[in-house]
Amino acid sequence: MRVATALVGVLLLLSVTGCSIFGLQNTLYSDYGVGELKVDQNSASVKLQKAITKSGSEGLVDPNCFTALADPMKAASCKHQRNTAIAVLLNASDDMCQVHLKTIFGNEASFNIISGTIYNLATGLATGISGLTAKTALSAVALFASAERSLVNETIYKNLLVTAVTTKIREARDAKAAPMLAENWAKDTDSYPMLRVMRDVIDYHYTCSFMFGLEKALKEGTQPAVDSKKMKLEQEIQLLELQLIHRTSILKDLGMSATAIENDITIKSLKDRISAKDTELKNLAIDLTALTAGTQNLVDEFLKNVDGDLSALTTGLQRTRDTQKQAEKTDTELGQKIKELAAKKEPKKAGELQTIQRNLKNASDSANQRVASTEAVKPQLLAGTKDKELSLRRTNDKQRIAVLLAELAAIQEKAKGLTNDLIKERENLEKELKAAREAMGKL
Repeated sequence: MRVATALVGVLLLLSVTGCSIFGLQNTLYSDYGVGELKVDQNSASVKLQKAITKSGSEGLVDPNCFTALADPMKAASCKHQRNTAIAVLLNASDDMCQVHLKTIFGNEASFNIISGTIYNLATGLATGISGLTAKTALSAVALFASAERSLVNETIYKNLLVTAVTTKIREARDAKAAPMLAENWAKDTDSYPMLRVMRDVIDYHYTCSFMFGLEKALKEGTQPAVDSKKMKLEQEIQLLELQLIHRTSILKDLGMSATAIENDITIKSLKDRISAKDTELKNLAIDLTALTAGTQNLVDEFLKNVDGDLSALTTGLQRTRDTQKQAEKTDTELGQKIKELAAKKEPKKAGELQTIQRNLKNASDSANQRVASTEAVKPQLLAGTKDKELSLRRTNDKQRIAVLLAELAAIQEKAKGLTNDLIKERENLEKELKAAREAMGKL
């Protein structure tokens, strides 16, 4: 009886105090903030500067790069070293942050193991020990441990913290990295000196903290921050524009003409990616803060634009079909002309018309495939638009409206893309049609 009572006391104490009674609290709960950014055991900005300053074969940045420079050549070299230091330090911080984010999930697992062990031990003792008082006490300890574990799992970790906190940490880090990797990256060392870099990197590093993420999650909610998305898109656009400028400069140095540069595959790809990001940035303008009293007008205007693009798609299909009919008629006429020329024993002219007929048929087949694939997708776009429109009419929730409008924007972009593809096919078919008619007109 005394042993059972003592066990009850020990187990109850364990449930209340956790692992602190054994000095394990630091191990279990030490990972609610990321460790200091350091390369030695004394993390501080001065030590960080010393670590990245070149000394012999070690370090990243020349000592004189921490002060203003008059020599343009040295300034250019320092700019390159500064940017290298930014990339290395951000990567090091990202590695440490990833480890920290894993520990947020790990703390949940650790608590489950401890509280689960207490529950199993108490339940087993309650079964094996006689005496009503001892059984009741041990069962109470088991119930307490189980309930506490359930509370931590459902209320604190699963329902509130883990996903929201990690999301906010990543958003904040993206927002802070954006200026360092975009506009500040291009600045000289006078405009963006090394000491400022160190401050920004340290600030970036310490956003990877459980408490920082928790504060952001409680303040902003669990939805992605619009400002963070906007800044990330702007950063991506700026980086793509820098790549475009760099690529254009290289091609000019190689003596390529403006037309050749314009048709360069990499130049075209960069421009397409910039255009896509610009569109995404414009769509982001429909954000949660903009959905105020004028929400319904905004929705109506947006739906009107989507309907306009879907109507343009329908018109594009009809015009392409009309051109196909003209091509079929011309193809028949070409066939008759070819027979007439063969009868007149004019094989050269007949051969020329056969080549033109093949080109026309190839263009017509390509247009036909495009029409068929577009007609297969169009009902899905119309149904999706109708579904989103009905949902918009039924809700007043601003967050839901923002999601629906973003989905409609995707449908709108798809419709525009299909319309543009139809236009290209029709223009190609019209070109071959014109060539066929001109050839027959000369006979």
